[in-house]
Amino acid sequence: LQQLPSLHAWSLDLPNDGDFQSHRVEVKMQALALGQYVILVADNADFSNQQNAVSFQYVDVSNISFFDRKNKQGKQEFIVMHRKTGAPLEGVRTTFFNRKYNRQSNRQEYKKTEEGKTNKEGYIAFAGADQTNYRVQFQHGADRLFLKENYYNYRRQANRQAQQVTHFFLDRAIYRPGQ
Repeated sequence: LQQLPSLHAWSLDLPNDGDFQSHRVEVKMQALALGQYVILVADNADFSNQQNAVSFQYVDVSNISFFDRKNKQGKQEFIVMHRKTGAPLEGVRTTFFNRKYNRQSNRQEYKKTEEGKTNKEGYIAFAGADQTNYRVQFQHGADRLFLKENYYNYRRQANRQAQQVTHFFLDRAIYRPGQ
């Protein structure tokens, strides 16, 4: 990561409370264009990890947002919308990638399995194969959102037995019949 070109660089002095507790801080950054970025943070100017703290975070800048849910048939449903206005986005190219373990390379790999476009309400559904996990990529013109989040397609067994249950609702700490 250190070899990649830097778009913005800045330094910030943080107070040392000396209490060895976890602390958080919010820092306003310069606006970034649509795309994927890595934010690299270190406690030294040359980002050396020898006896120093270095950390990074992947960040996606996009105007695409979405809601998702699993319907009664087990399909994952997505509503894709504009992040600022909330308006549904029609024609968003949606690509689904299934995760498979490759024994030869000893790595998890993602293979493109299905592709579609959202309708005028921004809706798209993915049935997928049972017992799989997958990722979703949304693309609308030059705007692309491909999060690292996995979705799991594990469906409940349909042959569940019905059970009878009795609930006692008691309005007193001690129940005395006949009162």
